[in-house]
Amino acid sequence: MQSFLASFADLNSPDRRAFLYSDLDPHQPESYAEAYAFWSTLLPLACSAQLSPNCAGLLSTPPGASALSLDTGALAQRLSFCGDTPSGLDTIVAEMQRRGDLVSMSEFFEPPLGLRRIAAWALRRVLGPRVYQAVAGSSSTTSTTTTTTSTSTSTSGRLPQWMVVPQLVEAAMRRVMDIQYARPTGGSLADNLMSLEEFRLRFAPMTALDADILIKRLRDLHYITTATIHGGGSPNILIKFAAHRHAQAVAVSEADRGVYQVSSTQRMLSQQVDQLQERVDQLDLQVRQSLARNHRNLALSNLRLRRHIVGDILPKRLDSLHNVERVLLQLEQTHSDAQILTAFEAGTRALRGLNQGMHVGDVEEVFAEWAQESLRAKEVEDALADGRLDMDADAAGAVDDDELENELEALMASERETDELADALGAVAISSSTRKSPAKGTKVHVESNDHGAALSDDNDDAENEESKQDIQKVAVPAE
Repeated sequence: MQSFLASFADLNSPDRRAFLYSDLDPHQPESYAEAYAFWSTLLPLACSAQLSPNCAGLLSTPPGASALSLDTGALAQRLSFCGDTPSGLDTIVAEMQRRGDLVSMSEFFEPPLGLRRIAAWALRRVLGPRVYQAVAGSSSTTSTTTTTTSTSTSTSGRLPQWMVVPQLVEAAMRRVMDIQYARPTGGSLADNLMSLEEFRLRFAPMTALDADILIKRLRDLHYITTATIHGGGSPNILIKFAAHRHAQAVAVSEADRGVYQVSSTQRMLSQQVDQLQERVDQLDLQVRQSLARNHRNLALSNLRLRRHIVGDILPKRLDSLHNVERVLLQLEQTHSDAQILTAFEAGTRALRGLNQGMHVGDVEEVFAEWAQESLRAKEVEDALADGRLDMDADAAGAVDDDELENELEALMASERETDELADALGAVAISSSTRKSPAKGTKVHVESNDHGAALSDDNDDAENEESKQDIQKVAVPAE
């Protein structure tokens, strides 16, 4: 405990330690809130292994007896440090109990009150102290404190000075759920069934008190169900987890009891086989040691026992283990088949519910209505198209007819002039080609290149002049 307390810097400072270990006055809000924040952090750490494995159960009696609860008796003496003893712990514990950070053991194990106080603690963590106090109100807080005091006094038969730390309970419960449902689909049918001792060993070595606290919390949240089983001369508790993390556990059935018995037998036979194999290895070693020491008779005895185990006992245990494993596998397969059948039944019910609202006549009626609506839409579309045509016709009728006649006459006159000009150009082209073509039998003398080019240029100029005269004659109409 001293090394644990020395890990806090505030306690190593004499001034800070004198402040934290002094009497606390709730009427001084700032200093009281500062001291409460320190002690409300230290006490849960002293109960758990969050700081160091050696710190687990430092505030329980005997030390290490519990990591989820603390013993408030003689609490100040156990937290003494450097000769100083805290004198305000009673105020801190009362305040933590009022806020739900501590719950008395008797109140926790009472079904309605324990669940309500855990819920109040979770709500306070979500909303915050100030919002929670505003929602809860001073009257409800006073009544809760009165009820807690009366309950602790009346049920003093079971650890009246012990307090459960809900913060640690919630953290431990999350670890249990993470280990149990490490696989997304959850464990097998046998993995979800275990005894109390197996529960204490599977998740973490824990005391019986911590196991009771966790089982109580898991059962209140419907993560597990429990039942009493008889075997080995003393009753035991059978714990059944839900099929997967987000499901609720159902009651333990006779089939669950049978599966647990088969799985327990399988684990027992497996342990026996391992022990027999270890025994065979030990006998081999003893035989070699006896021969090394010339203890022939002892070597023969050990060898005879080894042969009996290997030839008689071990094969029978292996056969029994094989048969039990086959039975367990069949149970798992049957359970899977039952789940598949349940899924088919759920799907059938869903399909039946959907089909109840649908009929063949309804389908035909829907298609007939769709055809009618499509025809109506086509009529509307045609009507809109006709309306656009009428609007175009009205717009065309608004133009003056005389203007249209004049425009048409101008276009026709332009076309006539174009045709006449084209005919004239055609006649000119014909006459030019006639002049240029030599008469039959006429000889054409080709002189030098320069003289021939000059003659060609003169002829072209003459032809162009004649063409211009012809065009002028055609273009000027006769009077």
